[in-house]
Amino acid sequence: MLRAAAGAGRGYKRELMNLLDVRPGQTALDVGCGPGTDLPALAERVGVSGTVIGVDRDSVMLTEARRRTKDLSAVEIREGDAHSLPVAPGSVDRAKIDRVLMHVA
Repeated sequence: MLRAAAGAGRGYKRELMNLLDVRPGQTALDVGCGPGTDLPALAERVGVSGTVIGVDRDSVMLTEARRRTKDLSAVEIREGDAHSLPVAPGSVDRAKIDRVLMHVA
């Protein structure tokens, strides 16, 4: 049962990334990035000419996200809240929010 759940989770993530349709050179935003689990996959999709911005309000999660992405030059980690994102209007091509809204007031 646990193996089936893990497989379903990987399938869900793959489908989410495919539907997001992130392309080289774009800027992708991950709202509620947590420990940065999805940031490397987004960085791979934006390539060397793109940017990935991970935003979270939890300092512990941000520390882990920074650790996990320290070698990925395309990734920026920012502290922020879903109600007031630390990005300029119109500066993002794609945005994802996954299992975060339950934590937003």
